[in-house]
Amino acid sequence: MKYLVVPGLPTVADHIIENVAFEYNKISLQKEGYEVTPHNIKGKVRKRYITEARQVSMFLINKHCRIRNTKRMALKSIGDMFGNRVHATVIHSIKVIDRLKDNPYQLLINKETFNNLLKTQNHGGN
Repeated sequence: MKYLVVPGLPTVADHIIENVAFEYNKISLQKEGYEVTPHNIKGKVRKRYITEARQVSMFLINKHCRIRNTKRMALKSIGDMFGNRVHATVIHSIKVIDRLKDNPYQLLINKETFNNLLKTQNHGGN
């Protein structure tokens, strides 16, 4: 199977991760008292806020590549950005968020915030 390298993906991915970290940080500091940072999202921390922020980031990065008409992106490339996770983890994250995104009570962030993140990555990233 041949994978495409997506030019500029690390820059776009960093932008998406920063936006996701910002939104999750707002609610996590209020409710749990710990910070959600891009470093935490890319790392191995398994707290719920950080895990969900990581999954949302993977979902949005994959979505960005599909919108830009990239036929097939190396899921391993996305996984590598998140602490060398395997492609199966990326697939799982994409499926989880795809399933939960329409249920406002399943995600820690509200539907409006999620949709704003989706719009930002669709229009803001190159």
